[in-house]
Amino acid sequence: MLKKLMECNVLFEIKLDTAVNDQSHVLYRKNVPSEYFILILEGRASVSVGKDNLTFEAGPFHYFGEAVLNPTAC
Repeated sequence: MLKKLMECNVLFEIKLDTAVNDQSHVLYRKNVPSEYFILILEGRASVSVGKDNLTFEAGPFHYFGEAVLNPTAC
């Protein structure tokens, strides 16, 4: 699947040098549809889920948005 994504030329790199709690650094928003897949290769992301906003840290090789990966993605 990673090879297929690389062939689609859909790779982007986002690097943040500081840990900030800023809305401009939000990757997904609750109840807002998204059309992209994220794979963390380096670093960490803070994730809040559910009604209770349970929070955890996602690190390298954690992924989000796998529902958008299908054979007709490109």
